[in-house]
Amino acid sequence: EANGWGAWLKAMAPRTFTGEWASFHAEFWDWFWNIIERRKAGGTLSADELTFLALWFRGGGKSSNVEWAAICEGALIGTGYVLYVSGTQALAEGHVASIRERLESAEIVQFYPQLAKPKIGSHGNQYGWRQNFLITQSGWAIRPVGLDVGVRGGRLGEIRPSLIIFDDVDNHA
Repeated sequence: EANGWGAWLKAMAPRTFTGEWASFHAEFWDWFWNIIERRKAGGTLSADELTFLALWFRGGGKSSNVEWAAICEGALIGTGYVLYVSGTQALAEGHVASIRERLESAEIVQFYPQLAKPKIGSHGNQYGWRQNFLITQSGWAIRPVGLDVGVRGGRLGEIRPSLIIFDDVDNHA
């Protein structure tokens, strides 16, 4: 973490981030890492500071980068509630399934074990650990939302989303 986002990503996702960073990747991660650092320090952020629009070409790695940004929030902050919005529910659930696989990777298990395990209730029941909802022992959660179905409310108990990602919404009619 102390060595910055590039070192963190290479350590946590060595099979995803194998090459050099494009300038637009660096722009995104510089912005996101700053947001994470300020949130960890308890700083306040304006709506403008919290907004990033990544208009990258197909094959530019947007999904991989934003999936890892969601994981980064859970790893570095520990808590949070992400809405992952896609054109269809099936697309959104596919992204959350990819995130689940990444949460179960050896790297996440080693460095962030509470992020790699599902939340267990006081009676031993396991909370969401499926493609339509994940919640970890640390309290970080992610819910897929398709523009074709939407979501009612959007809160998790009293917690409002801390991060909303729009990905693969270009083919929604």
